[in-house]
Amino acid sequence: MSHRIEYAQPIFQWLRSRRWRSFESASASCRVRAVWALNGRSRIDSFDDDNRPAEPYGYALVSTDAGLGCCYADDFLEAPPDWVGQDVRTLSPERRVWEVALVDALPNADAVAPSRELQLDGPAAVKARWRADLLKDVALSTASRTGAEGPIVVFGAVGAFLESLSQTGRTLFAADLHPAVIGQSWSGITVRSFDEIRPVVRPGSLLVLTGMSISNDTIDEVFALSREHNAPLIVYAQSGASFASDYINLGAECVVAERFPFYTMPGLSKISVYERSSPFKAAAFGVQERA
Repeated sequence: MSHRIEYAQPIFQWLRSRRWRSFESASASCRVRAVWALNGRSRIDSFDDDNRPAEPYGYALVSTDAGLGCCYADDFLEAPPDWVGQDVRTLSPERRVWEVALVDALPNADAVAPSRELQLDGPAAVKARWRADLLKDVALSTASRTGAEGPIVVFGAVGAFLESLSQTGRTLFAADLHPAVIGQSWSGITVRSFDEIRPVVRPGSLLVLTGMSISNDTIDEVFALSREHNAPLIVYAQSGASFASDYINLGAECVVAERFPFYTMPGLSKISVYERSSPFKAAAFGVQERA
């Protein structure tokens, strides 16, 4: 039997309030030790007909004694000048990406071990293919476990993900919010707007959501679509990777969490897979469980 917990707040607000409460007696762990804004450009996950210059992106990074928080942005960032030494719970950044990084820097005290942990060292292009193939395997196993026989619907288009998922033999749709991505194609899959894609979600669909959704507020809508249509949801989380257990308890069927440094950078990449078949306990969250 699958269980989901009820929540009255938007998901990010719920996550933040839980983290703040769980660290009430550990204020020393909440101080910012370092903050970085890592900016760059990449074509690793480009699209078939994308001849534009590589788009800018940034990573908001916050380090505390408890952990390292990270959130992706689709533009360049600037590191706040006066955060080091401050308690993360007292900071009020204007941008959501920094809010996510702050909360992610305080790991979930109730988190359980993932069902699988994987790591790979190699060039970025090799790691991009590796994680895309991993997502394809996770999608197929989730569909088999849940009986989802409908289309795969991806929210947050990543070129390598679409190429790999197009090899499953399933009908595939993709949506994105970024104007530069909408209308682009990969392996014959044209990326549509969210408004165009919502109507294709139906019972038996398999939903795939990328982690940037936590910073642009689409996460609530996609979780709601999953609940409304009883469509299993897979979350791929780079931004807010420490939220994996929370996503499972909120109703995701599977979460693939990739921690910084990500596949786009040289060195070892680590990915953890969480599935609802693992013994997550909604009671630990102080909310009611619903069958």
